[in-house]
Amino acid sequence: MPRNAPIQLAPRWFGPRLRLAFAVCVLLVLAFLPPRWLGLTEWMAQPVRLAISPAQQKLGQVVRWARGDAAKEKLAAAAAPELAELERQRNDLSFRLLQAEEQIKELRRVIAEISRSSELSPGEALKMVPAVVIGGPADLASKLLTVRAGRAQEIERGAVAVTRGVHLVGRVRSVAERTCTILPINDRAHEPINGIIMLDDERRGPGCQLSPDGKGRLAGRVRADPSLRDPTTGESEPIKEGMKVRFDDTDNWPRSARMLIVGRIIAIESLPDQPLRKSIVVEPFFAPDKVSEVTLRQLVAEGPAPAPKPGEGGTP
Repeated sequence: MPRNAPIQLAPRWFGPRLRLAFAVCVLLVLAFLPPRWLGLTEWMAQPVRLAISPAQQKLGQVVRWARGDAAKEKLAAAAAPELAELERQRNDLSFRLLQAEEQIKELRRVIAEISRSSELSPGEALKMVPAVVIGGPADLASKLLTVRAGRAQEIERGAVAVTRGVHLVGRVRSVAERTCTILPINDRAHEPINGIIMLDDERRGPGCQLSPDGKGRLAGRVRADPSLRDPTTGESEPIKEGMKVRFDDTDNWPRSARMLIVGRIIAIESLPDQPLRKSIVVEPFFAPDKVSEVTLRQLVAEGPAPAPKPGEGGTP
């Protein structure tokens, strides 16, 4: 072999083209191998990374400068306070929008309830005065409410107080020039009231007489009503928990209280001495003695509302 001849590291048949094809095949195989099998290549990759990292960093800075990223970053830093303020305003507006949507839904529900009550007791013109509850009784045994409305707003003793448009709260017991007191229907001192159980939104069921039970609810017996029995079976449609109870006591109350919502049935029991007769427990949708605002209802052409009976009132 001549002294200046190149050293052959591979057979003559393993020429440059064949070596390139072999390298490509090896790389393709390595590309599809699982990562855990490539641990042997890490010792070659680490020195390469160390060698090209400084140049790569500088090259990245040049590329960002060429694309204008540095100027964009400066502008973003300068605009950060304005962007934060806009973000705060956007969040505030989003919250107000959701709050307004909830209020609209609630108002639609109240309007629907008022319309339904008007359909159940048509032909009556009502005067309604909104009033804020400003205090409760000094005596903890009583649930009397003091509201900001009185003779100055033409409120009369015996006017009906409601919340959320149609939920019965109680009756006005006394009236001053700027305020009046209301006795809630769940106060122990309140007289029994007559109600009617609604089988659904339209159909009326049996009547009932309810009295406060001392737990913020009302309880009483269900009246038997032969007119509600099915002529073929002789049985009445059963009452169920969740049914609404509406007010139906116009003999002792103003007509403006007709068909207001008293609450919903939460318990049904058979009487011990009369298993076929039922007693119910009714819970108001909104606790009458804990409301923050009420609406006082009076019929326009009704004249003075029937005043509460002398024995009805709070604890002296």
